[in-house]
Amino acid sequence: MTLNSIEFRLHEQSAVLDLFAGCGGLNVSDIVAKDCKQAVSEYKRLRKQDNPLLWEENKDDLLVMNEVMIPMWQNWNLENVYPNKVKRIQTAVNFDKHPRIGKAEIARRIIAYFRSQSVPVGRSFTGDPEVWVLSTKKSSPMASCYEKFVIRVRYQDQSAGWELHVTHSGTALASTQTKASLPELPEHGYRVIVSNEVVSISHLSPRHRRSQHLMYPVANRAIERFIRLKPYHNRNADKLRTKLEMIDAFLCKFMLNDQFKDAIGVDFPTGQWIDVHDEDVMTVPDDARLLQYADHNTGIKPIDDLPNYGPYSLPEKKVKFIMIFQSDPGRTEYRAAMKLFNGLTFGVNSDEDIRTKQTDTDQQYQDKLAKQQNSSYRSMSQFIGQPFSVTEGNAFIFTELSTAIDEVRRQLNKLKMNPEYTYEAVYLSPIKRDNASNDAEMVYFKLKEILMERGIMLQTIYSRNPYQRNFNYYVPNLSLAMFAKSGGIPFVLNKPYGDNDLIIGVGAYCNKKVGKRYVGSAICFDNRGMLQSYNCWPDNDTDRLKNSMKKGIISFIKNNKCIPSRVIIHYYKTMSRREARPITTMLYNLGVKDVPVYVVNISKTESEDLVGFDNSETNLMPVSGTVINLGRGNYLLYNNSRYYPHAPAEVLYPIKLRVSKVDEHGKSQGYSDDEGMELITQVYQFSRLSCKTVKQQNMPITTLYPELAAQIVPFFEGKNIPENGRKYPGFI
Repeated sequence: MTLNSIEFRLHEQSAVLDLFAGCGGLNVSDIVAKDCKQAVSEYKRLRKQDNPLLWEENKDDLLVMNEVMIPMWQNWNLENVYPNKVKRIQTAVNFDKHPRIGKAEIARRIIAYFRSQSVPVGRSFTGDPEVWVLSTKKSSPMASCYEKFVIRVRYQDQSAGWELHVTHSGTALASTQTKASLPELPEHGYRVIVSNEVVSISHLSPRHRRSQHLMYPVANRAIERFIRLKPYHNRNADKLRTKLEMIDAFLCKFMLNDQFKDAIGVDFPTGQWIDVHDEDVMTVPDDARLLQYADHNTGIKPIDDLPNYGPYSLPEKKVKFIMIFQSDPGRTEYRAAMKLFNGLTFGVNSDEDIRTKQTDTDQQYQDKLAKQQNSSYRSMSQFIGQPFSVTEGNAFIFTELSTAIDEVRRQLNKLKMNPEYTYEAVYLSPIKRDNASNDAEMVYFKLKEILMERGIMLQTIYSRNPYQRNFNYYVPNLSLAMFAKSGGIPFVLNKPYGDNDLIIGVGAYCNKKVGKRYVGSAICFDNRGMLQSYNCWPDNDTDRLKNSMKKGIISFIKNNKCIPSRVIIHYYKTMSRREARPITTMLYNLGVKDVPVYVVNISKTESEDLVGFDNSETNLMPVSGTVINLGRGNYLLYNNSRYYPHAPAEVLYPIKLRVSKVDEHGKSQGYSDDEGMELITQVYQFSRLSCKTVKQQNMPITTLYPELAAQIVPFFEGKNIPENGRKYPGFI
């Protein structure tokens, strides 16, 4: 097993560096203040409380200073932005004694080197150098294609010294037309390449603004209609091997040469990626992957096990479905509804091609659909034991998207809901969400909201999908999601790890159209994976997060007639002590102060982080449940469907975990190796429970479900999940 990290040694352990002090608290105009803020962001901030040794070594110069800046990106000169107000301090710094400064200085050298070689460099999501290498093979007269590589400087992370983590972070297309030749381009929402720098259009320095004739916009969805260029997308089934091949080539061509080593002042002792020690590779217990279905039957593959064993428990009530679709002269939408109904009711035969028979009457079309009723492909009833039963009158039909909400609301108000049934709606959208305009997409969100207000969950399907020859592959996913939305429980964990635990998930999503991050929670689960409650709000509303968790804990105590043995928080990012303190204080006030609290930070690793490659597998993906201990409470966990060595499976990236135990003040405490492995096993198990698809997911539902909720709530009129819509997972 190897990691995408390489050791290096510095030619010189110390260097004389420029530090800048006096950059804060200045009384300047709004325009200058904006430039000042952007300029300061190009520097690494060093605070006295985090770097006491630096202040001790420079008493005379830093006596009255609380922070200093070290240059990193060089897009701005602080002395020009703050004339006569910035103090430049030259000091000798030993990088081993001051690794924060060493990382910033080495990153600065890397940025300066590649830009001197006419290779654009931008800032990655994590704030590290992202090198854009031109790919002549993929470029065209309309677009320049770049492969992006992130270089993270680390100290004593996977070795005893200095390391560079190198990863391929994706592919980007830049227009060959300059911004000056595209006057309709907006002034926000995309990046540009200018003077071998990749910068946000909103963060241009005065020097950049004078070079619009040499500024090339980078394609994204926000500007594709202006530059007639879609963002690069390539579905790669062998992505781990491709990633390793890309970084191997980048390392050999751009880093293992004398020019790079001399410019950065480094040597690479081995010239090879770091190997993972055998003792740092672990696996979760074999029985952790087992799911339980009806009558205590167990298995590991829902797509096979659900039709064989049946779901763990059926909805409390019988379910009625409401079809919602648009009327059209060609009857395309109506026939899509017929085909969907037929597929969910009787099963689908993908070999029966009826797409070319649109001239048939509705009855002829229905007769041909009826031929599929003896299909070998499973219906919703065969898959999960629940029939697809529609309401009397069958459907809510609207004439135009612009009037859809009013028309559906009128028909909904006339619906006489039988209290003995649970109702669920199926919306055949005439517009694919990936291609939807803002107005068309808002129809989806508004439909979901007005139905949730009545306690009706919504399942949306693109109306062309029932016509696809491979529609049979859609049916299991649709059946599973619709079953869960109606209150059914398809499966639970067979052997939960941990006794009487309360698991709370917190996820987030930042929608660029809204411009604000929303946090979803508190998804409260018991240790078998049973959903208790959920909600969503803006991420700056910490009181609502705390109060939602409080309600979840009170509900757990009420339902279980005991306090939880542990409270485990699955958090979408690193939880700071400031964020943890209100939660642990709330637990103390609830009288559960002796209950240990653990925080497991869960993040994706697809672009800019460490990844382990299993060289014994052809596609380099380790067996499902493999855990790599990265040290200091950090782990990589592989959640995939390779349950046995060398078995074929879809390639999924690992997720990165950081495990900590906190006291009532939010301060980290120690925990045993067994405790850590048990918490990791729980994360693995919760990745097995997604009802959005029958495929194995790499993210646990504890953070995935809140993220899905956070994707829709910003578009609700009430900016909240309606009270009647919180009983079942309507966001999947």
